Amino acid sequence: MAHAIPYAGTGVLQPLRLLLIDDNPHDRDLVTRALSQHFGSVSIVLARDADEFERAIAESEFDAAIIDHELQWATGIEALRRIRRSRPECPVLMFTGSGSTEVAVEAMKEGLDDYVTKTPKHYARLPYALDACLERHTADHARAQLAAVVESSEDAIIGMTMDGVVTSWNAGAARLLGHTSGEIVGQSIARTIPPQLRQAEEAALARIARGEHVNHYETTRLAKDGRAIPVSVRLSPILDRTGRIIGISKIARDITERKHVEEALRLADQRKDAFLATLAHELRNPLTPIRYATRLLEPGVPQQMASDARKMIDRQLAHMAHLLDDLLDVSRVTRGVIEIRREQLDVREIIATAVASAQPLADAAHQELTVSVAAEPLAVNGDAVRLAQILGSLLHNATKYTPAGGHIAVAASLVGEEVITTIKDDGIGIAPEALQTIFELFVQLEAPGARSAGGLGIGLSLARDLVKLHGGQIEARSAGHGLGSEFVVRLPRLREAAALTASVAAPEKVAALGASGTRVLIVDDNVDAATSLSYVLSLAGYHTAVAHDGKRALEVAETLRPDIALLDIGLPGMSGHEVARRLRAAPWGGELRLIAVTGWGRESDRAKTLEAGFDAHLTKPIDPEMLLQQIAHAASGPRAADQSL
Repeated sequence: MAHAIPYAGTGVLQPLRLLLIDDNPHDRDLVTRALSQHFGSVSIVLARDADEFERAIAESEFDAAIIDHELQWATGIEALRRIRRSRPECPVLMFTGSGSTEVAVEAMKEGLDDYVTKTPKHYARLPYALDACLERHTADHARAQLAAVVESSEDAIIGMTMDGVVTSWNAGAARLLGHTSGEIVGQSIARTIPPQLRQAEEAALARIARGEHVNHYETTRLAKDGRAIPVSVRLSPILDRTGRIIGISKIARDITERKHVEEALRLADQRKDAFLATLAHELRNPLTPIRYATRLLEPGVPQQMASDARKMIDRQLAHMAHLLDDLLDVSRVTRGVIEIRREQLDVREIIATAVASAQPLADAAHQELTVSVAAEPLAVNGDAVRLAQILGSLLHNATKYTPAGGHIAVAASLVGEEVITTIKDDGIGIAPEALQTIFELFVQLEAPGARSAGGLGIGLSLARDLVKLHGGQIEARSAGHGLGSEFVVRLPRLREAAALTASVAAPEKVAALGASGTRVLIVDDNVDAATSLSYVLSLAGYHTAVAHDGKRALEVAETLRPDIALLDIGLPGMSGHEVARRLRAAPWGGELRLIAVTGWGRESDRAKTLEAGFDAHLTKPIDPEMLLQQIAHAASGPRAADQSL
C-alpha cells in the first residue's frame, strides 16, 4: 500500500519514493509526519508484514528504505540483508527504539547507511539523516559513472600531484604508453616525457599551479618500449570543495594516425608542386627547338638546315603529343573512362615492338639490351596499344636510370596461369622505402647527379593502372641503391591461343646523341634544342660548339676556350650548376659569360644559378631575337650577372 504526502520541500530526488518497513502504526505515523515536514510530497510504500515486504521488494520502485529493528515477523538486520541482496545501491536507515550500540554496529557491517533512535531528542534528526544518505548515494553514483567514463575512455586520463607524481592512470593511458597503473602510480610523470621536453612540461605545470588551463597542444610522449608517440595534451587543475588546487588532470590523445594523414597530404602537395614544375619544364623543352627551328624556315636558310628544322619540329610536336596523351590517360584512368580494346595477343610481339622502340635509347647510352622469351606463344587477352605503352614505359625508365655501359634484360615466360614479363637492369636501383611509393602519381626516382631524361612522374602510376585494367599485377623489386631494379608484369593467360597476328603501335623513338664544337659552347641533352640553337647562332655569324652532357662540355671548353657558354641545367651525369662552377674555376674562366638556358623557371631555380656563377638565367622557350641580343650583349660588354631574365 502506498500513501502520498503533500510537500513543498527541498528534496534531493523528486518525488521521493520511500519503503517504510514497520509493523507499529504509531511509529509509522511519526515517521510520515517527520518526513512530510521536511520533504513534502513523499510516496510511502508500506511493508507491515512479511508478505507486503516481499511484494514491495519484488514489484515496487523506491529510492530509500527505513527499517524498524524490532519487527514481529523478522529482525531489522534480516530485512536489511534482503534489501541488500536485491537492491544493493539503495540507501537504508534503521529507526528503532532499542538504542543498542551493538545493534547499530552489526547493522553497519551489513551495509546500513545510518541509525536513528526512536526518542523525542533524535526524532527530528530522521529527515536530515535520510537527506544525507540520499546525497551520499547520489554523489557515489556520479563518481562511479565518472570513473566508468574515465576507465572506458580511449584517451589517456591521468591524475597528478602538483609536482607531477601520478595519482591515477586509466586504461587508455596504459594502452597508449604501455605502463600499467601499478607500475606508474606513485612515480613521476617525467618517465613518459622526452628529456628535451621536460622543461616545457615543468612550465605547463607551473601555469596550472597559478589556476590556468593549458588547452590542447601537440607534443611527444615516450612509451614504455621507448617509442615516441605524438599526442594532443590538455591540462586542467583539480579543485577541492573550497576551490583550492589539489592536483592536475591531464588528458592525452594519440594523434599518430592524424599525423600520418597530415604527412601524406603534405607529401601529396609537395609532389603536386614538383609535378607542376616538372610539367612546365617538360613542355618548355620541346618548345625551345621548335622556336629556334621556325627561324630556320625563313628564306635564305640553307636547304639542309631547313630540312633538319622541319624534322625537329615534327619530332618535338610528337614528343609533346606523347606527354599530353600520358596526362589524358591518367585523367581517364582516374575517372574510370579509359577504354581497353581487348583482342587475342602474343606478348612476344608486344615485347619485340617495345624493344625496337627502346633500342635507339640503349644504343645512345652504350647499354646492352637483351631479350629472352619463351618459344611457344604467350597468349593474353588485352589492348595491344596499352600493353605496348606499359612495356615501353618500363624500358624507357630502364634506359633512363641505367648508366652508360649498363645492361638491360627483358624476359617473358608462361608460369602456371600467368604470362610473366620481367625487365631487369643493373642501374641505380631503388631504396627500400621508395618501393612502397614508386607506383604513386608524381613520384620520381632521384638519379645520381641530374636527370638524364625528362619525365612527369606519371609513367609507373599509369602502367600500374593499365595492368590492373588487364586483370594483372605489376611489382617493383630492388636490393637497394646501386643494385639495379626489376619490374615484373603478370597478366592472365589466355588458353584459346589461335594465330595471333595483331599489330602493335610502336612508341615514339628518340634520336641518337651526337656532338660537335666551336666558339659559343651550347650544352643541352635535348639534341634538337642544341642543334637548332646551333643553327640559329651559326646563321647569325657565331661559331658554335655543341655538347650533350657535362663531361663532354668540360672537354670541349678546355680545348676551345669559349667566350660564351649556354648551359642547360638538367644534364646527364653532371648538373649544369656543377659544369658552371668548374668552367668558372678554370684559369681562363673568369671572364667567361655563363647563361643558363633551362625549363626550370622558379625563383628558387634562379637563385641556384646565381649561386653557381651564372651571369643570366633564361627560361625556355626563349625568343631567338632576345637570345641573340643577350649573347651579343654578353660578347661585347664586361661581365655582370643578370638574374632578371
